[in-house]
Amino acid sequence: MLALNVEPQPGSIQDADNRFYFVWRMGKVPDVVLEIVSDRRGREASGKFESYARIGVPINVIFAPQEFLKIGLLNAYRLEEGEYLPIDPVHLGDTGLGLLLWNGEFENCRETSIL
Repeated sequence: MLALNVEPQPGSIQDADNRFYFVWRMGKVPDVVLEIVSDRRGREASGKFESYARIGVPINVIFAPQEFLKIGLLNAYRLEEGEYLPIDPVHLGDTGLGLLLWNGEFENCRETSIL
């Protein structure tokens, strides 16, 4: 999750309270949610879409390196009138950020990752 203009909570990331993003503690929903798909059980393109739309997360990104969901490797969506519509992941709305696929070798493994 990415939340812009949010003050970090006091304490260490090792503190249990700082390992989770609670909207009521941070004061706003995240600007971007990025889901990395490891299998089909996570419902990233169905149930989570509905949950994120219900709380108003503006940008939802799904990275599926093994293409379990059969929707492609990298997909981004913008919330409009309660529904996620596809957008180009190179430009993630008003965040000033974007994502690209990267193919290369890292630690002697050939991988596809996102930048």
